[in-house]
Amino acid sequence: MLVTFMGLVSASVLPTVSLAIGSMSGTGRSVQKIEELYRDLRESSAALFRTLICVGLVFAALVAFAMTPIWNVEFVLRERTFHVPDAARRLVQVLIFGGSVLAVWQAYRIPKTFLKVLTIKRDIATYEARKEIRANAPGEAEIKQLFPKKEGFGKTVNLEQLGK
Repeated sequence: MLVTFMGLVSASVLPTVSLAIGSMSGTGRSVQKIEELYRDLRESSAALFRTLICVGLVFAALVAFAMTPIWNVEFVLRERTFHVPDAARRLVQVLIFGGSVLAVWQAYRIPKTFLKVLTIKRDIATYEARKEIRANAPGEAEIKQLFPKKEGFGKTVNLEQLGK
């Protein structure tokens, strides 16, 4: 089950990096925003590759675990004798568990990257839609032509003059 999980994590890393890098666009962004986006995507890509490295280390530890011989350890500490049966396999188990925890800890950034890319795409789409609306929206002169005013519209009238 662990190998299946790690395989799924590995299969998600490279497409995620490709998607994140593919979302890098200058449309509707200032130079400062492009630099900020670059830093975010670079950090996310590095985190995804660290996840891949952790998965590789866990896989290597699993292979080592399968080949580890039985090795019992006995040592004396403060006049007490301690027996650790199958110590080598237990050590490899600790390494596998630690690597798995590290991989999962790094993998939490994968959803963050997807959400970041989604936000970037939304910003670009919003910018493009606003740009198109501004280009197609009627100007002030066209609006005045559509809604003409009658002569004297908005004229101020003194109430005393109306009574005469």
